Amino acid sequence: MFIGVPFAAEQMFFNGGKLLTQVFIVSLGTYAIATNAIAGSLALVFQIPASALSLTIVTVVGQCIGRGNVSEARKFIKSFLWIGSGSLALIALILMPLFHPLVSIFSPPSEIIDDLFVVLLVNSIAQVPLWAVSFILPSALRAAGDSRFTSITSMLTMWLFRVIFGYILGIVLGYGVMGVWLAMNCEWAVRGGIFLWRFRGEKWFAHKLI
Repeated sequence: MFIGVPFAAEQMFFNGGKLLTQVFIVSLGTYAIATNAIAGSLALVFQIPASALSLTIVTVVGQCIGRGNVSEARKFIKSFLWIGSGSLALIALILMPLFHPLVSIFSPPSEIIDDLFVVLLVNSIAQVPLWAVSFILPSALRAAGDSRFTSITSMLTMWLFRVIFGYILGIVLGYGVMGVWLAMNCEWAVRGGIFLWRFRGEKWFAHKLI
């Protein structure tokens, strides 16, 4: 309950925020909806190895903390972060040259192909340094029992940056889907920076679960 309840609340608010960003995009028209949907599907493919690492690290760090070996947990976390960023870079280098064959699977309108390429390229570059610290690192912190801090941080950054900043960039300033995705990348940067700060301290492992 100590770990699960904050995480459940985080997922509820997180998905609520994602739903709001979808409302923004719907207001931009059919092409924007298609661009966002296809780019989102392809981005998930780029993130498959890193997402697997974010699941694996929970068991690894949990066992290290269970043995009381914090130094080993830190070592594994650093390794997973480097491997995660490396996998994102490698997959981007492999798949970006295959952009047109991949996009053709979705049979998109020709008018959005250029926008799709730009969104996916910017996201692929941004996620190399930012995705691992924004998703793999909080999984590690949560495995050590630091669930409340990670959940509160994720919820606040989600609503402040992805939702509010996304609305400002995408709708108010007129950057459209690209603005919404840039706001998401900014959220990764802020959230990842906070989690790195937490990881460098000692409070993240100072929880007694059992």
